[in-house]
Amino acid sequence: MSPMFFITRLRASLLRPPSLAPLTFRHASRIPSTRTLSSQATDFPPGWEIAPIKGVERMGRYSPGGYHAVNIHDSLHNDRYRIVHKLGHGTFSTVWLANDILKWRYVALKIGTADASFKEASILEKVAPKSRFLPPLLDRFTLEGPNGKQPCYTTIPARMTVGDALNASDCKLFQLDVARAVAAQMALAVSSLHEHGLAHGDLHLGNVALRMTSDMSHMTQKDLYDFYGQPKREEVVHVEGKPLPPGIPTHGIPPVWLGSKSEHILLPDAQVMLVDFGEAFYPDKEKKFECCTPTLLRAPEARFEPNQPLGLPSDIWTLACSMWELLGHGPLFKSFFQDEDAIAAEQIETLTPLLPAWWKRWEKRGEWFTEAGEPIKDEDDEIETLEDKFKISMQQSRAAEKMPLFDSEEERALLEMFRSMLVFAPESRSTISEVIKSEWMQKWALPAYYELEKSRLRDY
Repeated sequence: MSPMFFITRLRASLLRPPSLAPLTFRHASRIPSTRTLSSQATDFPPGWEIAPIKGVERMGRYSPGGYHAVNIHDSLHNDRYRIVHKLGHGTFSTVWLANDILKWRYVALKIGTADASFKEASILEKVAPKSRFLPPLLDRFTLEGPNGKQPCYTTIPARMTVGDALNASDCKLFQLDVARAVAAQMALAVSSLHEHGLAHGDLHLGNVALRMTSDMSHMTQKDLYDFYGQPKREEVVHVEGKPLPPGIPTHGIPPVWLGSKSEHILLPDAQVMLVDFGEAFYPDKEKKFECCTPTLLRAPEARFEPNQPLGLPSDIWTLACSMWELLGHGPLFKSFFQDEDAIAAEQIETLTPLLPAWWKRWEKRGEWFTEAGEPIKDEDDEIETLEDKFKISMQQSRAAEKMPLFDSEEERALLEMFRSMLVFAPESRSTISEVIKSEWMQKWALPAYYELEKSRLRDY
């Protein structure tokens, strides 16, 4: 059996269809970038402006406290890791596909900014060995360069994130058996965290990575370049034509695209891992108030109880929203400008009235509702219930692509699970254990995952 590979997805927009987000490597094009890794890095003073390169990290971050300059074919850490390609970048790291010469395998090498920490690596070291749905920590070390000491670690690379696969797709849908199997793995991954009292803190489809297929992991470097292309090099220039400051690479490298469209992914290739633990926290040990989850997926307590620490239930809400987007077409809640008040109004219309204390606290409620709680709508406006959204997102979108549909029994069970997860009061939401025990998980999602495992065994 080939080594299993992983890439954590970075928070940043990447080049290509749609851009491979790697090792916390994140599904950035849709997601604002904030991290718990604190950054004190200083950018160049006014006037030192480096021309931006599409799909490449901001070159101004190659400064003291920032990124470490890396080139293709560089050898790092006593020549053990040879850089093969770029996988992606985020605000606090760059990620590279490298050859581990000692183990003779591909790894995803994440190089943090000099002001970053080993927090993510430490979390993986503790929880990943006990779960097949989390990326294993293979190695960790420190690089010293002109911009400081850079925390580095390696893990197994992946093809792309689930969000990337949807972005690359024309229909924005997965095959039904694949979607069920991925949903089951997402729930099992969250369960492995919650069992340790750990909240992920940033659940979305850009942080669910599809593992590399066995044929990809066995490619030689020449085969990899022949199939996916040589690394491209874009010259880095100062907008005023001045020489580049020390520490800035002469060329930027867009990330390689290793993925495929969501509808083309088959069940044997639908193994996933939950990645990006930069926002993870232990609610019983630390108080976290800031929520960096994408606004459309954010648990409502982050909006209405900003002075109360977040907990494990916030993961359940975002897991439900992420599963909805995985199983259907588009997000459950929509707001063109991701306005928090507009999203809250839609949540109320779709689900149930807001908690009385939250309702009273919500200053802008009068823009959407009467004091009696009735929606203020024009004659042509329609209120979409959860059932209405299911029909449009799950059924009509699949019917338009001539894909199999959910039957009435599965629809009932799935909506029941979603309603148990999308409860405004955090303490009343289903726990992850209850989600896994739900009828839909037991009768549809988990059996699809078990079939995935059987199909993989048949292939070996």
